[in-house]
Amino acid sequence: MSLRDYANDPFLQRLPTEQEAEIEGKIRDWGLQDQAFYERLDNWFSNFESEEDKRLAYKIFMRIKYYNYRQFTRRLEQLYDSIKRHLHATNNDPGNLVLVTPPGEGDSADRHAYDLIKSWGLSKEQVCSVAELDPRAFTDPVFILFNDTHGTGNQFLRDIWPRLKQFGEHKIFVLAIAISQEALHRFRREMPRVHVIPHIPVQSVWALFTGEECQRIQALGQKVYPKHPMGYGNAGLLTAYYFQCPNNSLPLIWADGKNNTVDGAAYAWRPLFPYIPKRLSKGEVPKARNLSKTELGKRAAPSSQDRNILAGEGARKTEAPSGSGFRYHYRVALIDIDLGLANLLQLAQELNRIQGFFHFTCPRIENVDRARNALLDIGGIRNLDVYGIPEPFFSEYSDLAVDLVACFTRYPLAFTDEYVHYNYFSGPSATDARFMFVSANQLQLFTREAGCTFEQGLVYILVGQLVVYFTDIGYHEETWKCPMDFCRIRSEIIKGLKARAFCDKCAPRLKDKALHKALDALLLWAPINTNGMVVNCAR
Repeated sequence: MSLRDYANDPFLQRLPTEQEAEIEGKIRDWGLQDQAFYERLDNWFSNFESEEDKRLAYKIFMRIKYYNYRQFTRRLEQLYDSIKRHLHATNNDPGNLVLVTPPGEGDSADRHAYDLIKSWGLSKEQVCSVAELDPRAFTDPVFILFNDTHGTGNQFLRDIWPRLKQFGEHKIFVLAIAISQEALHRFRREMPRVHVIPHIPVQSVWALFTGEECQRIQALGQKVYPKHPMGYGNAGLLTAYYFQCPNNSLPLIWADGKNNTVDGAAYAWRPLFPYIPKRLSKGEVPKARNLSKTELGKRAAPSSQDRNILAGEGARKTEAPSGSGFRYHYRVALIDIDLGLANLLQLAQELNRIQGFFHFTCPRIENVDRARNALLDIGGIRNLDVYGIPEPFFSEYSDLAVDLVACFTRYPLAFTDEYVHYNYFSGPSATDARFMFVSANQLQLFTREAGCTFEQGLVYILVGQLVVYFTDIGYHEETWKCPMDFCRIRSEIIKGLKARAFCDKCAPRLKDKALHKALDALLLWAPINTNGMVVNCAR
């Protein structure tokens, strides 16, 4: 898989070998060697019309600092090292750290609380909202305030600093992955004794590009997003993260024809790394749970407790009908949303033949258009918006005598609550926890490379959902060639498809021998005959 395999833009097709290698090296460093990203990169270059602008786009691309999940986590660990050095120098204890989250909900700094708790080993008692800070509740606190990016410092100085300064500036740490020159100057001027890390601002277009180039970038930005042509606060940043691109970065990087709307109109543009404004869903919608995710400029990962569904939650153990001859424990319905699987019934029969713990059925579905039409465009890639599927779709099948409904789709999955989580392999509905959705997006490519069939790939992903739903085992961040791999980089599933077995960490946790045996049989299953398979998978 390489850029030339997917490049339609003439500029990319004619790139000199050296420049092509530089782009490939950048993509490799970012961990984004994925068909979807190559296509997104091609679409992004197609935004720029002249040869001169495309050369400028190339330079912008090469200057972007992208943090994938591992790089982001490693940077959090480095920040913690700085904190520990301060604690050591002042004879303080890590137990006195207090992670302060911003007011309200949905702010990116708020969602990072989970990242820090996990990376730093903080207890939940060490996390407090700025609105709930009480001087009487602490003896010798050291306050930590973290956000991925400080572009102007406006929000911090307006909403948080007035509530914190009563505790003493020397006890406060303001941490970030990226901080602009302007924000750093303001913090030093208005909070001179507060510890701000990093001490060095991130480089922006103003420092990395010539005056003439900056003028052209600003002219293009004026077309794309006249409200903030160089990014919010005129910051001109070139920073992006696996979960989000900050709006302080150039809109040339993140505009998508929707988030750059001004006065009801938006300039048509395809993003490289999308910026997704805070989006609140209607009503109370639970967080996305047990989702197998990939790296494509991703949203925030669900918490470990969200990633696990405890045994029996939402499940109804279904006994086999008397005298039926079956001894299965659970019934699982298989529903084809939009793949066009001609032999789904045959697949169910095959899975029933090789094991008896689960009984797979293919109920007759009158109308799946309600689910099929719940599409969400993210960065030019359509995702099935699982939380956007209307309630009547689920109520229509509420009388199904099954414990789990596996819904297969050709699209990657998105889950919209106060954030948009997208490009997932699998995950549950918020309306009815029995409905689990399985994405076959790019699965033909992955199974071909792994040397197995498309059907085996579907079953492999399904096995992960069976484990999550019927046991207390969740997905793990590490890629161990296991159905329980989280797969932040989508193509990492190929390793598991080749092995088709549980890793040494998960296998011992499958205590029920009958369940373990059935799951192993599903993983090792090989179709007798794949003729008649009709597949319509979105790339």
